[in-house]
Amino acid sequence: MKLKNALMVVAMLLLTATAQAATKSIEVEFEYSEPAQAFNLYMNGSKICNVTTPNVMNCADIEMPYGVHQFTMTAVVNGLETQHSPPYIWSYAPEPGDPPVFINFNISVDGKSIKLAPTPAN
Repeated sequence: MKLKNALMVVAMLLLTATAQAATKSIEVEFEYSEPAQAFNLYMNGSKICNVTTPNVMNCADIEMPYGVHQFTMTAVVNGLETQHSPPYIWSYAPEPGDPPVFINFNISVDGKSIKLAPTPAN
């Protein structure tokens, strides 16, 4: 398809997540230059959502593992799927938190319990 038929995504992917959740909701706002019967969203080459309404796509329960993901869109015009839009890259990683630390632990030496505590940093 010619460039004028290329999908123009004018808003960002909005990903709503809770910490450590396995599935996500994705909302895409977009504009397309010509009438179309449907729109498809792909993540890493696999179709994950489609709609028949223009301008907004809401996709629920999308499996989203941690990592770098490539999103593209296509339109269905006259029953044929267009070429993919330029890719949009998104990196999904866990929220940074406090690193785990040992608070204290017990050690027994020759049957005698010794309680240890962390040494304060200088």
